[in-house]
Amino acid sequence: LTGATLTSPTLTSPISTSPTLGSVITITGGTQSWTVTAGAENLTFAYNGVNVMRVDGSGNLVVTGNIETAGTIS
Repeated sequence: LTGATLTSPTLTSPISTSPTLGSVITITGGTQSWTVTAGAENLTFAYNGVNVMRVDGSGNLVVTGNIETAGTIS
């Protein structure tokens, strides 16, 4: 359909109160490709297939590059 409009959307039962995603999420845009993988107690971020950041279940953050603490995101 082209130009179709959804009005008054409704949710029907049963609705999951604990939604889950798969173990890998891929985000693409332009020539860049990010992948986020949840495994064991780690959340790992990869850029173009190379792991660049990992957060573990204790909150420890490991990165392969520098961390800018006073930067500005535009």
